[in-house]
Amino acid sequence: MEQYLDVLRTINPLSTFGAEQFEAFLAAACERELMQGECVYLEGDEDELIIFLADGAIARKSASGQVRSLAVGDDAARYAMGNLQPRPHTAQVTSESAVVIEAPRALVEDLATRSQLVTGEMPSLSVTDVADAEGLDGSWMFQIVQSEIFRELPTENIELFFAAVERMECEAGQEIVRQGDDGDYYYMIVEGQAEVRRMAGPVPIPIATLEAGQSFGEEALISGLPRNATVVMTQPGVLMRLGKERFKALLIRPVVQSLPAREAARQVKQDGAVLIDVRMENEHGSRSIRGSRNVPLYRLRDAIADLDTSAPHITYCDCGARSSAAAFLLSQHGISASYIEGGMSAMLAGQ
Repeated sequence: MEQYLDVLRTINPLSTFGAEQFEAFLAAACERELMQGECVYLEGDEDELIIFLADGAIARKSASGQVRSLAVGDDAARYAMGNLQPRPHTAQVTSESAVVIEAPRALVEDLATRSQLVTGEMPSLSVTDVADAEGLDGSWMFQIVQSEIFRELPTENIELFFAAVERMECEAGQEIVRQGDDGDYYYMIVEGQAEVRRMAGPVPIPIATLEAGQSFGEEALISGLPRNATVVMTQPGVLMRLGKERFKALLIRPVVQSLPAREAARQVKQDGAVLIDVRMENEHGSRSIRGSRNVPLYRLRDAIADLDTSAPHITYCDCGARSSAAAFLLSQHGISASYIEGGMSAMLAGQ
């Protein structure tokens, strides 16, 4: 596969991947060589793969008889082939031979999510203001429930939340989470200060400071991806932490709702819901849901101030990893948000 690396690095969303994400993609990807006349896939096929053209040329034939050619170097070859499910056409090799690279669709979506979450244009860890930094030690529970995310929770969930959180006393210099580790807890700072660091080669680079009243760690729990930064206490302090399964049960499930494609379409048409495509700009430009607004996940925090908070918002991506994280982020800022179950394929199938 080494001879096709330059081509793969021009294909979206692979072109947005950092070194770590690209290596993870290569580890899971498979190379498949086909001869002239062989089919890459058939119209109507349903599978768990995303497929990229690395060499040669193909013809895409629809049931209506429409034929479109595609060759390495074409603008259209900078995207996955027939990425909708079920496959919208038949792809057949027209050159003497062709090479395609296949990988699990969900993995590529997860890596795209991770790539956007660690881009230099936004903090690597989600930092959620849940209270003012002062006066937390005696009234931190009251302060926390004033945050937008808690206003969406049923009373019984709030009670269970406070029953489930664990107090954690920390020393200066103590490492709370480590980049690359699996997500296990959601953390809230009650007292003290912490620093978020991301590795740039062998050197940790400080990228954010967290104060009392801020929380971190939710993105790894939502996406299921490894921690994308390290958090170290810079002052002695007190944290409250909530385990992964409790976090999902008490915070995520009541707040982040998925919608069937048909219901999402109805809400857009009848209720004025705003449809947000959280994929990268080039992905949106290649193919998107009609009427959607493109706000990539890495830019979503900066764009929140420009969103109409009175309207419901529906997010989508290819599979759901990015859009579910986006819906939770919007909910944290008081915006009614959900994401499309089945992603873009499900929605376009109903258009």
